Amino acid sequence: MSDTQITACPTYEEMLKQLLLPNGIRELLAAPLDYLRLPLVRAAGDDALGNVFSYYQARAADQRFAFVYVANIQDKSCASVVQNVGQLFFSRAERLLVFSGVEFMFPGYRNLIKVWQKRGLEVEFFAKYDIDLFDVEKQLQTERQQIEREGKSASQLAEEEQQLRQQLETVVRERVIEQIGLAGMLNGKPTPSPGDSTGVKPEPPPQRVQIFVSYSHEDKSYLDKGELIEFIRGTIKSADIWTDRAIDGGDLFDDVIQTAITRSHIAVLLISQAFLNSKYVAENELPKFLERAESEGVVVFPVMLSACQWPKHDWLKKRNFLPAEGQNVEQHYKDKGDRKALYTKICEDLEDQINKLHKLTQSDK
Repeated sequence: MSDTQITACPTYEEMLKQLLLPNGIRELLAAPLDYLRLPLVRAAGDDALGNVFSYYQARAADQRFAFVYVANIQDKSCASVVQNVGQLFFSRAERLLVFSGVEFMFPGYRNLIKVWQKRGLEVEFFAKYDIDLFDVEKQLQTERQQIEREGKSASQLAEEEQQLRQQLETVVRERVIEQIGLAGMLNGKPTPSPGDSTGVKPEPPPQRVQIFVSYSHEDKSYLDKGELIEFIRGTIKSADIWTDRAIDGGDLFDDVIQTAITRSHIAVLLISQAFLNSKYVAENELPKFLERAESEGVVVFPVMLSACQWPKHDWLKKRNFLPAEGQNVEQHYKDKGDRKALYTKICEDLEDQINKLHKLTQSDK
């Protein structure tokens, strides 16, 4: 490519606006990530100058991926601008994958990658050439022209095109998994088929069950040291306990919460009048859990913290909860010893539910 073909380097502000993935790239990443139960979610942050930027991320158990798109990073004169991308993610991700619409990457970016890696950020650049290898529609167009030249009927064309699309989608997912280093996370599972995509029924729970804690912030003391949630976390070693305290600064909290809900197998609901009155819980958390309880067997596990108008809620009336017999933690378990005994009982019941989930998983194999 000649110098006259190289587009002018973007300003830093323009670069920040380019950090969101275009639909095509986001979609090609979505299927294998969803298959690994690592859906892409929007996140946001700002730099030292106060510029706000958005990007996509996926969280694994042992690392955080950040995915960004910067349209024009091929010119060596852009290095001073592009090097700032890494600084935006030093505290936000362990791996940064940078996609671009340009034909090639300036070789000097290899040195830039080394600098970022010394700071603890693993980085990979993907040029337009790499992305085209993932483009099902582009490959399909070429193959479609060949099929049409063979003079087949419309029904034959449609059938062969459908078969070809399925084959290409499988190949592309394999490429994505290999290219961005997800193969090691498959843990022996087969490569996802074209039918595995967003919205499919989640797989049975893995070895570690995911527990989501839904609560009103008026009851946040139950998450503190020595209280219920920390008691559960310290007692039950076969599950991961998720609360919104895991949300990092700069994250789009609603996206993170919805991802955690999708990945959960048990929902521990801390019931109080503040919880029942919470608009966010009523609109964004509870309906998802009740729907998944009905369709997927997700366990809804209510704990009654304080006196409230729970009989007015049909979904709660028909469920068992602890403490039983119309009691609640605040009113009937003021004694430290009694409260500890109740928390122990809650942990025992949760462990029973976890064991049932594992038995269900084994029976489905």
